Amino acid sequence: DRLLFGSNILSSGRAVPGLSADMVNQAELGYKRKLTNASIYATAFYAGISEQNWDFSPAGIRQIQREYTAYGLELEGSYTLRKFNFNGSVTWTKAEITKDAINPIFEGNTPRRQAAFIYNAIAAYKFGQQNRYEIGTSIIGTTKAYAQDNNQLIMPGYAYFNPFITATLTKDFTATINVNNVFDSIGITEVEEGNITENTENIVRARAITGRTTSLTLAYTF
Repeated sequence: DRLLFGSNILSSGRAVPGLSADMVNQAELGYKRKLTNASIYATAFYAGISEQNWDFSPAGIRQIQREYTAYGLELEGSYTLRKFNFNGSVTWTKAEITKDAINPIFEGNTPRRQAAFIYNAIAAYKFGQQNRYEIGTSIIGTTKAYAQDNNQLIMPGYAYFNPFITATLTKDFTATINVNNVFDSIGITEVEEGNITENTENIVRARAITGRTTSLTLAYTF
């Protein structure tokens, strides 16, 4: 529907040749290994992407005609030792704007909001009679990323922890207390502005992750 803006639609009602769809060329190569108490998965990936788009923001409307390349590696693993369990993953991505028909100055830059590393992990331990209780925490994080395609303003990396405890009260009844972002960490996920002007007052519009929240969940199985 965003092709309707600009001159991308011909008088016949058809899209300009080559703009009717954004093309993606993708390849992946993976390895999986299952052990007695552990597993590991590795996936190398590559993607070549074309984009014809329009971006709408309070700053105005801008046309996008670009090509991107991205490659990287994703690692996933798990480990179990008696009552302890661990799962985690980390993804490394190298992305680049390879061609920009509207703003060629962006060629060679990293696409906005694309971090080099993102990661997550969860560890849990069961205890008590018949393993009625489970305590653990998860962590979700990212390294720094550029706010916009001009690669001038940086959003810092962040990580936040989410501890939990689950109790099996009866055969069919469980209770779980979960604290999201227990340390009330600040994590910026989006920024509209692409730079800050020195020696002047600046306003940066940003979106952050949710602060600390606590929930109690009661579940009954029947």
